[in-house]
Amino acid sequence: MLIRVDKDTYEADKLPLLGTGSFGEIRDLGGSLAAKLYFDKPTDEATRKLIKLFDIGTSLSTDPQSEYTLSLPAALAIDVADDAVAGFSMTCLRNWVPLSTLGFRWRAGGEYDSEAGFRFDDASAVRAAFSLFRALSALERRHIAIGDISAANILVDPRNGAPGFIDMDSVRLEDWESESLGTEGYVDPHVLDSDLNSMGGYPFDARSDVFALTVVIFYLFTGKQPYVFGLNPPRSVEDLAKLRISNFRVLVEGEGCLKAHGLSLTSSTDITELKSRIEALRRVPGKTGSDGEVLYQHFVSVFIRDERENPVESLPENDARNPTYAISATLKALRAEETLADMDRKYGINRASAVQPKAASISIPRIARRNKPYLDGDPSAFGAFLRTRGIDYSALVA
Repeated sequence: MLIRVDKDTYEADKLPLLGTGSFGEIRDLGGSLAAKLYFDKPTDEATRKLIKLFDIGTSLSTDPQSEYTLSLPAALAIDVADDAVAGFSMTCLRNWVPLSTLGFRWRAGGEYDSEAGFRFDDASAVRAAFSLFRALSALERRHIAIGDISAANILVDPRNGAPGFIDMDSVRLEDWESESLGTEGYVDPHVLDSDLNSMGGYPFDARSDVFALTVVIFYLFTGKQPYVFGLNPPRSVEDLAKLRISNFRVLVEGEGCLKAHGLSLTSSTDITELKSRIEALRRVPGKTGSDGEVLYQHFVSVFIRDERENPVESLPENDARNPTYAISATLKALRAEETLADMDRKYGINRASAVQPKAASISIPRIARRNKPYLDGDPSAFGAFLRTRGIDYSALVA
């Protein structure tokens, strides 16, 4: 098959094969690009979704604080024979390895086994964790839910441990539902209790993405799946997820949480090993405190309190990993957070004695310190205010 990507033409069958899945195959285009070519030509609706993802990928192409990669569609791949869409091009994560192949066996000295040339230590693993959560935050603001998140769908750059998400064409986007049923052990129990969507997949959303990624990060640090441990009588991963019974909960609350469901541990070894790793995690330092403690508290919120908040959004506002940082920094540069009282002090105005004008010539918006409401959309007044200063609101929250 002869395909055209942008202005270049390739013989698809002669391109190096990088991988094969149920929907198609990945071919190496050379340079920094690869192509996903479908076994069956995509429908018009699927093509419209790809085009929408192109636009989103452009707005997410740079994020200096993130250290993550999103392998989103970059351009359509056209079958020259019938001028029909055959697939798409995307960033090629050549020689990157799935997180699931890194072993997850913690070794003395604080390193993680790896056959990929890069070895995580606790600090670099924490850095990768926050990069991935930041990626989810950026996607949520574009109304994207990945859906099928697992250790196998996250690749790692063997040179530096930087992570990246793959299989981004199957995401849930606005009105386009996901066809995925996820991966066992990573599906949010809230989703498991829901009906399937019109495409036959689970109704994934930003909350379920946070849950799935939390399971991945927990696995990365401890070498253990939260819902896989020895119990009497045995229970399935799905059953334990629905009961909200994890090995982490047993560690924090004790075996009493098992007795309420007629369960008991077959051995305390798993919990003892888990305790050692969690204690090490809590000691990992950060820029504004303990990053390890932030992740520990996140585990508590997800596995015990059944919450789904993205941990980067709870970081201090002056932490560059917090999505509000870019907005806050820009507004400060514009002095848009300057209150009327600040201006009075700056210019020596005494309003008690000053003659008030009949109409103000300039309207200065007063922006809340955390600017949190603006992460949920682009209010017309706020967006218009930024555009008068040549600023694209969508770029601020990338």
